[in-house]
Amino acid sequence: IKGIDQFIPLLYETDSQNKIIIAFYKTSLDGSEKEINEFIKDKLRESLFDHMIPTYLNKLDQVPLLYNGKVD
Repeated sequence: IKGIDQFIPLLYETDSQNKIIIAFYKTSLDGSEKEINEFIKDKLRESLFDHMIPTYLNKLDQVPLLYNGKVD
């Protein structure tokens, strides 16, 4: 998605029966976090099924990286 610099989705098990997707992102887009989250979800809906859309999106100022450049 244009304007999204990094995007890290994680599968989180709420219990043995339920799983949700939580995603963290870094962006250069202007606007409130709520507006950006809706923009991202709308763009993802264009190419993904509903169950693949993250339940929660969290904006990060900087993605934490390990010394080898992988996401921490």
